[in-house]
Amino acid sequence: MNTNIVKKTPETVLTIRNVNKHFKMKQTIFDSLLKHLQQKLYAINDVSLDVKRGEILGVVGESGCGKTTLARLIIRLHQADGGSITLDGRELTSMKKKDLREVCRDVQMIFQDPYASLNPRMTVREILKEVLTVHQMCPPERMDERLLELMDMVGLRHEYLDRLPGQFSGGQRQRIGIARALAMEPKIILADEPVSALDVSIQAQIINLLKELRDKLGLTIIFISHDLSVVRYIADRIVVMYLGRIVEQAPAETLFEHPVHPYTIALLRATPEIRPEQHGIEKPMLEGEPPSPVHLPKGCPFAGRCRYRLEQCEDCVPELQPITEDHAVRCINLQDEQRREGAKR
Repeated sequence: MNTNIVKKTPETVLTIRNVNKHFKMKQTIFDSLLKHLQQKLYAINDVSLDVKRGEILGVVGESGCGKTTLARLIIRLHQADGGSITLDGRELTSMKKKDLREVCRDVQMIFQDPYASLNPRMTVREILKEVLTVHQMCPPERMDERLLELMDMVGLRHEYLDRLPGQFSGGQRQRIGIARALAMEPKIILADEPVSALDVSIQAQIINLLKELRDKLGLTIIFISHDLSVVRYIADRIVVMYLGRIVEQAPAETLFEHPVHPYTIALLRATPEIRPEQHGIEKPMLEGEPPSPVHLPKGCPFAGRCRYRLEQCEDCVPELQPITEDHAVRCINLQDEQRREGAKR
């Protein structure tokens, strides 16, 4: 009997390499008269990431760190200024608009506000049927059957098909949004703060639904949230972003049990706890405000708020470097014994 079992590594479904996105700031009349150079807002800066097929990847960080912009780049709601995004071997950033329809099928988005994303004058039947018809996802003779299948997949009663969005609760509307995304039979779902507008009890239901759909359909889910407790529950792996850059990435449990980057540590310690004394590490809270994304600092963007900063942190931007096989950190000062040893355990 062969006891040497080879663990199969999940294949990569989405590859992001050195992606940048900068938005031009609006100029005032005085700027034009004085011939000031047009300023840029640096939303995404040199982001590289591999997303594995079938995983739930959590993306966390403060508001304005680039989480939503990254999702919009993947789905081509924004055009990247540099770098590449590849989905199953197809390069998306250079793809012409006429060729994007198939990509729309493979990558679907669930939005934060389900009511705003649904036409209030269309019934659920009309909303779902429109998607299936426009994208030719279902023959007419199977339409009614497919609509019932979608309702069953998201746990909604069949009679809800003939109701308007305004007749549903927030959680039910989000289920409708999920059903609309599933109608396209996607490979990847981008969930942008999908539960932040819902009550806590309803949040749990939607999160459990997403996990069930991943297991049943083999979906890959990129789950964007500022709520660390939610991300810890749903994600297999977590990426932490700060000012448009990835500063740490690791399996979920590794990141929560052994965070290394000072920003990650501060985020976790800023999370409310019933018994904070259970943690052995003191609680360094975030101090000050992030630098302006219009005027980025010369060195590490977190240096001005970092308790572990060194002199060289002010002059150079650190690379994202692996510290274990599946844990990478963007930090020059990895000599701090507590953080370094914590990452290895």
